[in-house]
This record gives sequence, structure tokens and C-alpha cells, in this order.
Amino acid sequence: PPLALATASCSSLSALYLAAKAVESGRVDIAVVVSWPQVTLYNILSMGGLNALALPAAQPFPATTEGVMLGGGVAATILESQEHLARRKGAGRMRIEGFAMCQSGGSSRGGQSFSPDFRSISRTISESLEQAHTDVAQIGCVFMHGNGIRGSDQAELMAVRKLWGENGIPAVSYKAQLGYQ
Repeated sequence: PPLALATASCSSLSALYLAAKAVESGRVDIAVVVSWPQVTLYNILSMGGLNALALPAAQPFPATTEGVMLGGGVAATILESQEHLARRKGAGRMRIEGFAMCQSGGSSRGGQSFSPDFRSISRTISESLEQAHTDVAQIGCVFMHGNGIRGSDQAELMAVRKLWGENGIPAVSYKAQLGYQ
């Protein structure tokens, strides 16, 4: 049965992780992960209570601004086992080689604030690379969370610097511009 996950930012990643593990285990051939986030009064109160809502603008890894913009939209991802893809003579667009998750602080039930820890982030990246049988030297770009909140952005930057060094890899992010949700 579908799992309902209700945390602001991590729910889609959690759903994708669970779907990838279900396909990897052989229990399912195809998994569809659909997300239709919408901004609720709870989101506004929660983010406002943390003083995390951007006033005029938001950007990832800001030098002068801090905060996020809330937004909504729809996304769908289809995951398929290699065997099923081959049986139907399909062409995949991407292959997941490594996938790891780590929740540090807060609650696994969501709804609580947390203090981001660069060590947890770097450990999660390292575990993903290990699963993919690759290392940091083989990565060409990092897609970062970059939500515009100084504390979490700094934790991400510290994790990337720990693994790639001070000037080691290009990084991209869209989250702050398109919305936290």
C-alpha cells in the first residue's frame, strides 16, 4: 500500500528511497513516486516560527539574505528494475548506483526542527558513493539542497568541503528559487 509521508522537505526523498529499495529487493518491478506538495497554514506557521521565511527574495547559499520561499507543484518519478526494463525492451534514462539516507536530529515523524550536522551529510554522501563503487574524484557536479537558511546551507558546504576540499567541485541548487516544499 502507498505510504503517506508528511514532512516538509524529506518526504519525497524518503518515498524515492523506499521505492528504490522495493525495486532493488525484487518485491516490485515498477514503482511510481508522485509528489504534489502544497503550502498549508501549518507550513507557513512552522517556517515562520523558525524565522525561515524569506522576505524580499531567497537564494541558495546566500551572502546577505536568509530564508526560503514556499512553493508547490507536481512531480513524478518512475523506477523500474533492470530485468523488467529488459523484458519489455525499454530504454532507461538514468541508473541509480548508490542511494543512502540519514536523518540527524528532529524526529523521524517529521514536524520538528533539527540542527543540520555536516558529519551526517558527508557520511550519507560517502555511503552513496560506496554503494555506487565510485569515489569523489569521479563526480563532476553536486546537486545541493541549498534552501537559503544559513545554518543548513553552511552544514552542506562544510560536508562538501570535507569530501572535495575547498575548491573541488561545482555545485548547483534550485530549491530556494522554486520553493522549499
